[in-house]
Amino acid sequence: MARKVWEIADSGEEEGRHEMQFKIVQGPRSSWKNPALAFTLSIFVWGSGQFYNGQWKRGLLLSLLMGLYGCAVAFVLLHWSQASTLFAAYGVPLFLVVTTCTVLYLWGIALWMFQALQAYKAALRTRRDTFRGGHIPVLPMFASLVIPGWGQMLNGQRKKGICFLMVSLAGFAAAPVLMTTPAVWPMLQTASDRLIVERAFSISLIVSFLYVLAWLVAGFDALKVSLDEIKKEPLKKRWEYAINRIRMYGFLRGAMPQIRLTVALSLVLLLFLGLQHVYLPDRFYNTMLQRWERSLSRQQMVILPDWIHRSRQLLFPEGS
Repeated sequence: MARKVWEIADSGEEEGRHEMQFKIVQGPRSSWKNPALAFTLSIFVWGSGQFYNGQWKRGLLLSLLMGLYGCAVAFVLLHWSQASTLFAAYGVPLFLVVTTCTVLYLWGIALWMFQALQAYKAALRTRRDTFRGGHIPVLPMFASLVIPGWGQMLNGQRKKGICFLMVSLAGFAAAPVLMTTPAVWPMLQTASDRLIVERAFSISLIVSFLYVLAWLVAGFDALKVSLDEIKKEPLKKRWEYAINRIRMYGFLRGAMPQIRLTVALSLVLLLFLGLQHVYLPDRFYNTMLQRWERSLSRQQMVILPDWIHRSRQLLFPEGS
């Protein structure tokens, strides 16, 4: 850990005259912490990364909050039917109960992500050198396939990891909305409640699509960076390295080895798109969208059927 000390330095003006200067002295290398390990520990158990960093009070507080949060979630999952009946007996609207549970859930996942990032940052402050990530090549890819952004944190790319983690946080927030809306929808009594739930459901669909996209990109990016130490450098230095390679070896020998994996995956994607166009023509998607539009309209939804109808008019103007 870094510690603050006072040292006496010669002012250089008169012999024998000294002045006190404030200096920060880094501790020995053995006291440096691994930010990726601190982040990973806090992902599994709240506060464990803080314990690893020596922040005992903060770690204990976070562990207690995790215990209370887990008990609350378990109570809702195990006794939801009894609790909803009790609230109905006292005249508490179901919509208010669901909204309260949603807010508590969002608070919990936000705190979970924040305390993991705090553990990473605290471990980073103990180091004198720049953290370049771990040395297990494939592990970051699997981490990002579990939580987009986790692999980037293992690679030492904090800013990129935070961007992916924010998308993951939005995806985790959208998941319960998608799962509970079909069950809650028949219980909604007023048109205003149905409109609010439908808006939340529509936004969750968009967020889920972005989450799946981030999941694929984060896994691919984490694998590429873990296999090439140069990709852990800042973007400016990477451009300088690329330009120097092209100058020394030419474009084919200097650039192609670095982008061949991207080219190979792009060709596979083009082949997949060509095959699906042959075996699944446009009328298949048009018919499927028509069925969804009619089904959602029968459920008294407004926003989603309108979106589907506009999409059909845009994609299939002749068959809409």
